[in-house]
Amino acid sequence: MPSPFDGLTAIGVDETSHRKGHTYLTVVVDHERHRVIWAHDGVGGDVFDLFFKALTPEQHASIRVVTGAGARW
Repeated sequence: MPSPFDGLTAIGVDETSHRKGHTYLTVVVDHERHRVIWAHDGVGGDVFDLFFKALTPEQHASIRVVTGAGARW
């Protein structure tokens, strides 16, 4: 089974709250396939770095566009 990270070229990142605004979540989507590919509790650059640590060097190098909605990372 191929990795959801294979072939990524454009990703979007959103930091959102759930559970009545008390728990925060960082979500990464694949813009081309229109699906969530990664999510992790917490927000900020340290959490976003965890996403990039999950990628192989080839997967990381294939990403050309990153969008975000008001994130402070």
